Amino acid sequence: GDPERIKQIVFNIAGNAIKFAPGGRVSLSVKVRDLRQDLHEVILHVRDNGEGIPPDRLRHLFKPYSQAREHHATMGTGLGLCIARQLASRMWGDITVSSLPGVGTTFRVSLKLEATRLQQRQEASRTQTATQPAQTATR
Repeated sequence: GDPERIKQIVFNIAGNAIKFAPGGRVSLSVKVRDLRQDLHEVILHVRDNGEGIPPDRLRHLFKPYSQAREHHATMGTGLGLCIARQLASRMWGDITVSSLPGVGTTFRVSLKLEATRLQQRQEASRTQTATQPAQTATR
C-alpha cells in the first residue's frame, strides 16, 4: 500500500471525528492480521463520542458532496469520505460506518497490504539467522 494514501485515509476519517466531536473523545485503534506471508490486513477503527449520524444519512455518507448533517455543510466539501473509500478500495479494502445519534460514530477501515520487498528480505534474513546453527570459534 501507498503510505501517502493510507495517511490521507486516516487524516480524513480522524479529522472528521475530531471536527464533529468537539470537546469529546476520539480514539484510533489498529490491528494487523496476517493473511499470507506476503499479505496483511490492516484494520483501523476510529471512534468518537460526538453527536452521531442519523440513520437516514448513513447510506449517503460516502457519496460525493454529501454531509452527515445539513447544518455542517460549511464545515467541508463532502468529498473526504468519498475519496477515502476510493483509496481504500484501491488497496483491496473498504470503509464502513456505524453510528448512534447522541452516542457517537465508529468508522472501520480495512486494507490489504502486500509486504514490501525490504520487509520480505528482512523476514528471510531473520528466518535464515534463526535456522543457522551457532558457530563456535576455535584456535
